[in-house]
Amino acid sequence: MCGRTAYSANSTAATARDLSNEIEKNCNGENNEEAILHRLEDPHNRQNSTPGQEYHIFRRSPRKEDANNDLDVCTAIWGLLPTHGTQNKPHLFPTNSNFSVSPHYTMFNARVETIYDKISFSNLIRNQQSCILAVDGYYEWTIESQSIDIKKKQPYFVCNKTKRPLLLAGLWTTVKTGHQIHNATTNKLEEETITTFTILTTDAHQNFKWLHPRQPIMLWNTEIAIEWLFNPTSDTVQKLRYIPINGSAEQSSIWDNELSVYPVSKKVNDSKYQGDDCTVEIKLEKVQSITSFFSPGGNKRVKTEDKKVDQKDIIPTSQIDDAQTKVEDTKKESIKESKDNASSSTTKSWACAVCTFMHTGQKFDYLVCEVCGSLRVHDTNNSEDATKNDDRGRKRTNI
Repeated sequence: MCGRTAYSANSTAATARDLSNEIEKNCNGENNEEAILHRLEDPHNRQNSTPGQEYHIFRRSPRKEDANNDLDVCTAIWGLLPTHGTQNKPHLFPTNSNFSVSPHYTMFNARVETIYDKISFSNLIRNQQSCILAVDGYYEWTIESQSIDIKKKQPYFVCNKTKRPLLLAGLWTTVKTGHQIHNATTNKLEEETITTFTILTTDAHQNFKWLHPRQPIMLWNTEIAIEWLFNPTSDTVQKLRYIPINGSAEQSSIWDNELSVYPVSKKVNDSKYQGDDCTVEIKLEKVQSITSFFSPGGNKRVKTEDKKVDQKDIIPTSQIDDAQTKVEDTKKESIKESKDNASSSTTKSWACAVCTFMHTGQKFDYLVCEVCGSLRVHDTNNSEDATKNDDRGRKRTNI
């Protein structure tokens, strides 16, 4: 996964409703939809969103006074910061003028295969610090692109065919920034904290490896989403890793049935671009075949959609082949005739070593073949004249 998404308030609000209803129905929890929506400060609609920016993520409430099945939504920065900041090297928020996105690009993705092996992730999954990011879709660039310049690569958009939000599985953490802030309630200085998260990735579905070898882990329904939030066991991790790729007896792969992948404008390559056309499908221009450059008209592109071709004007392939054969035969006859005439004449001549065309008369002085353009190889029958011509050729070359 490259690290670009289309993020909107609609997807966040729709996910809040779906998860709250699922909790009330199956988890004996309280439907806190209204409380969640109230806490949702209207997130900025970003059609081309990147790591280092703030998002609303869903998680199990970390507050001890809340019940185990309480759903919480909080603001977090995409790109995990696993350790505390210091006074000399503090963690900064995007609102800070000295903010840099670079540390967030280091861990904005986490390979699901190694989350139990790497300390940065293993403590989070064992502490059940799982989360969900709801997006309209995400962007990807094909690995076959020859150019290393991102501005020249072709972007694709991945989304649900029904326009439902994609629920991406992630891990979150809260660490100290290294700064202290004043608490107006207690009138004391407190350690400032920052919440960040990472998105889990796995091997891409075999039908879409052409797009990228990795894909984010997508939660295919609210039931598995609740399991990931409230009981993220190793068995859950295995399901998230394999079912979206291979499917199962009960659940077919989301990549087989529900996803849509299509090319979008290269304007998306610029992360600062936020136009409404970011997620609009475009038609890619077909690459011309090399044979088209040798056809009448050269490499001029003809817009077939603007000009209808009459079938009567189309020359059959058989006629084209016959015409080419006649041209070749005429050329061969001309070469043979020139050779025969030269052999019966006492005029000085020389034969091309490649196509055997005989050069007589004034053409005897030619240094390259008139027919095929090959360099002249002097014969031994006219050694004296050949020597003179050779000297002439050297003088011309020196000039």
